[in-house]
Amino acid sequence: LATVCLGAVGCDAQGEPIGPRGGTLVSDDGRFSLDIPAGALDTTVELSIEQVECDLGDAIGSCYAVLPRGTTFLFPVEVAYELGDMDVTEEVALVTEAADGWRILPDRDVDLDDAVVYGSALYLSEYGLAELSN
Repeated sequence: LATVCLGAVGCDAQGEPIGPRGGTLVSDDGRFSLDIPAGALDTTVELSIEQVECDLGDAIGSCYAVLPRGTTFLFPVEVAYELGDMDVTEEVALVTEAADGWRILPDRDVDLDDAVVYGSALYLSEYGLAELSN
């Protein structure tokens, strides 16, 4: 499992090496994960997840930064956020920080029975959970 640094200031988290064979990266609290399929990376990269302060005003729960930020994938990876006992409706989505603000991850799937929200990502950034506005 990946090491999570709370506070992240001056933190040298040990990364989890994931390469062309793929793998799964999970936050220390077990709520946030990336499932990286075989072939999504062409080289081995030390990946880590840090729980961070959210810049997202209407965030639900914690936000997570997956490092090294900006790492791109050859095809989408599955991002999952376990809701635990959070009281949410199906109108939630995983969002990621982009250059022009927060964007909803594609392939949104809300499984309230298993209490997990899914999305797809093509690059590493900061991720959070937000309620969709009407």
